[in-house]
Amino acid sequence: LPLLHEMFGGDLKVIHLRQERGPAIAAMARAARADPLYWDGYMDLDGDEAVDVAAEFDPPRPGAPLLDGMDEGQWSALSLEDRLGWLYDASHRAIEKDLHLFPGHLAVATEDLDHPATIQRIARFIDPGFAQICPPVHVNHALNGPTDAITQEDQNETRAVLADFDYHRVAASETYPVVYFLQNMVAAQATKDTREALEELKDLRGEIETLIAQAEGRLPGAAEIRAHRAVGAGEGLHLVVDGSFPTDQGGRVADVLGDFRAERVAGSLTYPVIHFLRQLLLLREQSGLEDDNLSRTYRFMAEQVDSLIEQAAASA
Repeated sequence: LPLLHEMFGGDLKVIHLRQERGPAIAAMARAARADPLYWDGYMDLDGDEAVDVAAEFDPPRPGAPLLDGMDEGQWSALSLEDRLGWLYDASHRAIEKDLHLFPGHLAVATEDLDHPATIQRIARFIDPGFAQICPPVHVNHALNGPTDAITQEDQNETRAVLADFDYHRVAASETYPVVYFLQNMVAAQATKDTREALEELKDLRGEIETLIAQAEGRLPGAAEIRAHRAVGAGEGLHLVVDGSFPTDQGGRVADVLGDFRAERVAGSLTYPVIHFLRQLLLLREQSGLEDDNLSRTYRFMAEQVDSLIEQAAASA
């Protein structure tokens, strides 16, 4: 902060974003155990691992022996959480010591970032004349569950696909997940082999035809889908739904995402589209809406896929 003050002056606007201590330390501990090389100095590495750190990563984070005069023996005796607790406290202590250099600074709690009032406060801090209403946005692509069955590359691809998936829109619109993943599928088709893209689109089209028949009562509907999903429903990677939503919204988001198998996203662009198309049938039966409304929704989706098939066939 003194360096920023020297370069830009005291009129620079500074936002001090601070997460609650317990959750922050827990999040850092998860990150450290997932990537111990990156957290050298906090994670205890084997000799062979430590040799590679300088070649592959930035210098390790400073610890208490460097900044607070603690000896190495005392530092080594601390648990990972205690070391991270020191890092949390030292970081915020250093920030708060020099915040007075910037009269226009703002303190914001991480836990409050999703509140419309906080978003408005930040916007007006940056621009006092800001008058636009900022709707809350909750984008969350954190995953829970066993990762040994999915490669790191597929985990990264899954997170990239889910990066802009907005939980607030899940709570507000039953068709949002279908549209989101269909748009992602369309974008990905441009980089795929035309023949492979056509096969995926035709598979999706056939699934929609079955759903139309189920919505119109010509085939068994929701009971069959529930039975199919019950098998292995607790396995695999699941999207994390935190507690920041009102109870009614949080319950709906949890219901919609409860049996969504995130690890299948990397292997199949059609999986999430089909999954959430089927989800519409379950939600409609629970809410008591008429089947002909659902049929129209499915037929509209079928028209979109037909258009994509025509485009793919024309470029073949």
